[in-house]
Amino acid sequence: MLIKLENGSPVGHPVLEANFRALHPDTSFSAVLTPELVEPFGFGMFEYSQIPEPAHHYDKAVEAKAVRDAQGVWRQVWELVPMSEAERLKADHDQAAIMRHARDMALTRSDFSQMADAPSWVDQAAWAAYRQALRDVPQQGGFPWQLSWPEPPILTAYLEE
Repeated sequence: MLIKLENGSPVGHPVLEANFRALHPDTSFSAVLTPELVEPFGFGMFEYSQIPEPAHHYDKAVEAKAVRDAQGVWRQVWELVPMSEAERLKADHDQAAIMRHARDMALTRSDFSQMADAPSWVDQAAWAAYRQALRDVPQQGGFPWQLSWPEPPILTAYLEE
């Protein structure tokens, strides 16, 4: 990848090597481009980097100013910064929706236990308690980020086979 340089600093978005070559059709470049070859044309070599995973759910990764390494390649840099209050509220809302969906799926998977025609080996009372614990998940103190998921009752019929 290459990036446009203005006053010795990268600007804009990186371009593919093929696009750089297309911008300069009358120039014969070597097969491997180097910083020394592209800088006279106002470009620098560029490498993307992995976006870091925030350690805390109220942090976010933002792109910082690219840094030039010892080989002359500009490298993408990320910083972890705290979210704004609005971003925190949205993160809480989104995480709550994800956790409620997971809870709803667990409830759906346990519907069989409360049917009138449930197998006799199903402990309906234990499953009803499990289902109530699932419904109570959003009331936990750490919701939506720190949860203790209830364990479903053991299906003894499967253990006996």
